[in-house]
Amino acid sequence: MNAPTSEAPAASRSGWERWSSFSTEIKILLALLIGLAPLGILGVAATIKGTHNAERDRTSLIRVAGNEMSRNLGNGLAADRAVVRRSLVGIPLGDLFPDQARRICTDLGIALSPADIAAPRIYIVAPSFSRELCPVGAVAYLSDDAVPKVPIEGLLGIDNASGRLVSSVRFDEQGTPYAAVLSYNSDALAAIAEDDIANLPAHDIAITGRDGRLDIRDGLGAELPGITQAIERPIGQTGHSLVMTTYRAAFSGNEVVSLLSPIAIWVAGAVLSWALLGFFIMRPLSRLHRSVAAYRPGAVFLRPRRRLAIAREIVQLEEDFSALSETVAADKAELAKGLERQTALTREVHHRVKNNLQVIGSLISLHSRSATTDEAKRAYRTIQRRVDAISVVHRNHFAGSEGTTGHALRPLLSELASNLRASGHGDEGFPQISVNVDEIYVSQDVAVPIAFLVTELAELSSLCDPDAPIAIAVERDAGEPTLARLTIESVGLAGCEKFNSLMVARYERIMTGLSRQLRKPFTHDAGSGLYAIELTVLAVR
Repeated sequence: MNAPTSEAPAASRSGWERWSSFSTEIKILLALLIGLAPLGILGVAATIKGTHNAERDRTSLIRVAGNEMSRNLGNGLAADRAVVRRSLVGIPLGDLFPDQARRICTDLGIALSPADIAAPRIYIVAPSFSRELCPVGAVAYLSDDAVPKVPIEGLLGIDNASGRLVSSVRFDEQGTPYAAVLSYNSDALAAIAEDDIANLPAHDIAITGRDGRLDIRDGLGAELPGITQAIERPIGQTGHSLVMTTYRAAFSGNEVVSLLSPIAIWVAGAVLSWALLGFFIMRPLSRLHRSVAAYRPGAVFLRPRRRLAIAREIVQLEEDFSALSETVAADKAELAKGLERQTALTREVHHRVKNNLQVIGSLISLHSRSATTDEAKRAYRTIQRRVDAISVVHRNHFAGSEGTTGHALRPLLSELASNLRASGHGDEGFPQISVNVDEIYVSQDVAVPIAFLVTELAELSSLCDPDAPIAIAVERDAGEPTLARLTIESVGLAGCEKFNSLMVARYERIMTGLSRQLRKPFTHDAGSGLYAIELTVLAVR
């Protein structure tokens, strides 16, 4: 139960880490795309809805056009039959040719508008007789199977052989029945059906019935594949129907433009906003970031050149940073001058202290020469050694302040050992001193007690055994880098006849005070003459 809880935050953090790895400009672009997405979606939805409404209106118009065509075709055919009936009624078949034919054709030509392509060709059909009433050019005859298809008045028939539509009017005159057959070609039928109907889309028209199908207009032959819609409407009570087939491209140019416009506006709005934001804000901020990253304290940040394509707040920020850099440069120059004055003052103090210590040492040396007793001379030499110890610490302290931090114990103890060796006079010699010190640095508060401690123990050893060599060593603690162990070992420190009296009279109090300054206790091995104490040193650099 704990596993999903621990994995979910990890996945969330991983997603946020990936988001954080994107540049600010990419984040802004994604945010704009997401923020403007609802507008694009609404625009696409509105376009789709408008397209559906337009398609519904188009379908309604097509249905209306189909109804109009079927009504026009039915009314036109019925009107033609009425004209023929009115012209031929009461005329026997024998009188039609040739006596009445010219007059009848003239009347029919006027009534049926022969100049119009919608005028039918009229045939007279009787048993064992078939002839065109008003021939146009060569006499045309119906196909053999056309006559049986019009046995009764008003029935439509499709003459598949000639590709024409026929309609009949029956006459029973004086015992000689015959029929007038009106034959229409496809152009005539299309003209009748489309009369007074405007703004029709690309379409096909056909007439269908039990006797077949007659295509009277092929308006889709050159169209690309798309969506077709067929509307079928009956032609009166003839048993035939008019079929109107319309074409619509799957996606018209207007529909594609309408559909892509909201998406293009959405993307263009996001990209334009991102480009303007980058032009006015992000790129100037990036330039400012590079300039600030390259800035170094003490240098003067050059004021930016005025540019109209930068946000006013960024220009103000650059100017403020430039003014701040000038202040920092002035302050740094003033601090440098102050540091030079302080360094000069420190050197002056150092030289005066060093000169004063030398004067004190010289005065002690002069007084020791005028001493008349050995005890007084030893006292002067003892004081001289303490003054030398202070001088050594002082010189090393000044050298440390000039370069590194803290006192280097190796040169300090080496110089102190050399001075102690040189301080022996006449019959009171001073033993050899060896120094083995790691590269260790200590503070001023530790260096002074160490110098006095080495001086005191070296003098104590020389009083007990002037010839016993002294070994001084300082080793860093392997487990703790801030601790070290100082050891001073000599046979003279193992003890002599006057060792205890010297310790009680003077050295014990001095060493106790020095151990308190170092905040560590002494350890003494009387058998080997070894004194040891822990030191607090500076960490390894």
